[in-house]
Amino acid sequence: MDHPIRQSKSCYEEELLNLPVFKQKLADRMDIEKIERPILHTATSLRPRWITAVTAIAALCLITFVYPTVAEYFNSFQNDRFDPGITTAVANGYSQKIDQSVTDQGITLHVADILIDSMRLVVSYEVEQNGERSPDILYGAYALTDLDGNKISGSSLIGTGFDKDQSFGYFQLNLPSTEEQQLLLHVDIHKIQTYWNPEPHGTEHVTSGNWNLTIPIDLSQSKEATRGFAVEEDYTSPSGDILTLQQFTFAPSMIRFQIDSKNPFISDFGYEIKDERGDTVLYYDPLNNIKLWTWLSFQSMVDPKNQEITQYFSNIAPLPAGQRYTLEINGVWRVEPINFAIPLDSAATEQKPILGAYQDSGFAITKFEMTPDSSDQTFTVTVDLHGDKLPYSWNLAWKLEDEHGTRYAITYPESKTGLPFSFNNDRSYKIDETLVFKDIPSGQKSLKLILENFPHHEALNWKIPFTVPK
Repeated sequence: MDHPIRQSKSCYEEELLNLPVFKQKLADRMDIEKIERPILHTATSLRPRWITAVTAIAALCLITFVYPTVAEYFNSFQNDRFDPGITTAVANGYSQKIDQSVTDQGITLHVADILIDSMRLVVSYEVEQNGERSPDILYGAYALTDLDGNKISGSSLIGTGFDKDQSFGYFQLNLPSTEEQQLLLHVDIHKIQTYWNPEPHGTEHVTSGNWNLTIPIDLSQSKEATRGFAVEEDYTSPSGDILTLQQFTFAPSMIRFQIDSKNPFISDFGYEIKDERGDTVLYYDPLNNIKLWTWLSFQSMVDPKNQEITQYFSNIAPLPAGQRYTLEINGVWRVEPINFAIPLDSAATEQKPILGAYQDSGFAITKFEMTPDSSDQTFTVTVDLHGDKLPYSWNLAWKLEDEHGTRYAITYPESKTGLPFSFNNDRSYKIDETLVFKDIPSGQKSLKLILENFPHHEALNWKIPFTVPK
């Protein structure tokens, strides 16, 4: 089962839709869309060209969640390319039609819809040029303020995407806790990467300009629908870490559970959610093993009230109201500091790779070059590195250390650190990287490649029951 809505006998039985609200939104939308946009059919179709509101409501479950092209006709968020949390929240009336546009350099940026959740905002947009719509890539800044212009701190971009088939893109913003009911979203775009697709090869074009929009955000409806339930249950891991499940939060587009810990190196948790019969409705572990696709994201931040505590948030799509479940946390991943060194020798790499191993993971340096810079006072170090049997797809923190113990960071963006990576049959990772270090002082007699962090897994057995509120 890869989509919970599609598995229900009726879209209404599991309370995933607020039918009266959606019927009214649908009727209002049809009054507008009936004039502007036809539903296209094949030449052999004998059905009417205009779909009626009665027909749409009767086929609501089928149209909204199975056929994305028809679903997009109602609302750009009714598209199965989005996560099911967005689809559920929109169906329950938490999206707002924006229809704001700005034009510069002959390119129009049109913000179509926005999903307003108490914990995130999802904005859909399209770009129009020469009469053609496309889901172009936006470069710029996003900020939230109150109505007086005071910035709401803690908001960040948590995801972007685009759907070429539907010709729209979208971006997601984390929405921090705030007492404000009314906010302003400031969208300041300074560059748009536009796609054309001439045969046989597509090309890209980047246009600089200014596309600025200010979008009003009304949080009152989503805040009223959001419920938080304190848990405050402690669990001590086998290694001695104390983990505290602080609370569950149930919002229109997601369920969030918050775990606090004094360990700042946690990168993710593995867990299952089971229903009252013991059947698994969600299974997740960070090794790209996600069952049922209702997992959404993982975030962390330092507790603003206690700097010694790190707050970890796992977000999943909404579950049916009134049902009881058990959250079973079966493991934790930490990316912890280490000090693993591989001595570098350019003469040695000409004969065979320099090998190194940390725990079960192996590393091979296949090339090591030192190239003098134009000033002859510094040089550039290039290292080709292969890693195998890595337990986690994490960007490893490599540094270059000289004979005096001074460490130098990788120079970005020339480094290809972490990409590309691929999988072994045992689900471990392997990587091939080119590490570039620039402006290294001349006269070095010896250099080492230092690995400063590494992922570790610890098994847990922590079970917490919860009920989704009605």
